[in-house]
Order: sequence, then C-alpha cells, then structure tokens
Amino acid sequence: MKKMENLNKEFAERLENLIEDVFGGNKSAFIRSIGMEHRQQINDYIGGKSILGGKYLAKLAEQNIDINKLLTGKSYINEAILERLDGIEKKFEERITNLEAENYRYIKLVEEKENKIAELEGQLLVRFALAGELEKKLKK
Repeated sequence: MKKMENLNKEFAERLENLIEDVFGGNKSAFIRSIGMEHRQQINDYIGGKSILGGKYLAKLAEQNIDINKLLTGKSYINEAILERLDGIEKKFEERITNLEAENYRYIKLVEEKENKIAELEGQLLVRFALAGELEKKLKK
C-alpha cells in the first residue's frame, strides 16, 4: 500500500508541474482541456489520492502531452533517439556551414566576373573612342 501511495504522490507532483508548465498554473484551464465534469476531482489527483484515468490521459495525449512522462516520470523519447537527433542536428549544421561557404565562394566569383566585365567594358569604350577619333582623322 505504501508503494501505491508513493506512486500516487509522485504522479501528483508531476501533474502539478504539468499544470504549471503547460497551463500556467491555471487548474480551471487544465480541467476544461481534459473535459473533467467534476471540478473537485482535481483535488484527488493533486492530493495523491488517485491518478488520472484513461479518458483524461487520452485527452492529454491529443494535446501532444507526453503521458508516459506524466505517469512514470520517464519520457517516451529515450536517450538513443535523442542521441540520434543530436547527430542529425550536427550534420544539418555542418551542411548549412558548407552551403554558406559555397555561397560565399560563388558571391566572390560573381563579383570577380562582374569586375572583369566592367574592366572589359571600359577597355571597349576606350577603343570605340579611339576608333571614332581615327575615323574623324581619316575623313579629313
């Protein structure tokens, strides 16, 4: 019996934390979100006398609340999954860094080409001017 009381108290603590974290401590909002008919029931759950039943847990799950963590204190997402996600995140960050470096190289390349084009345009204008002067001299 003691073990059940401890489990209920641990659940009660996690439930209070959930109400605080997700519902800003607003018990009424929590009660409405799970469709609890009798507002007084919340006191039994928070007081450690009982734990939420399946109907209420299902309502929480529909709200993307980790009911496994609420019931057991352990998240459904295990360490292996978290490590894998970390690895994916690192690869993603590396790829972004590489793309940024590639983008920088392309920008520099385009700037170089634009400068070369501007230089060639300048040379072409000088040659046109010289050709115009030469044409004038030839006409004289």
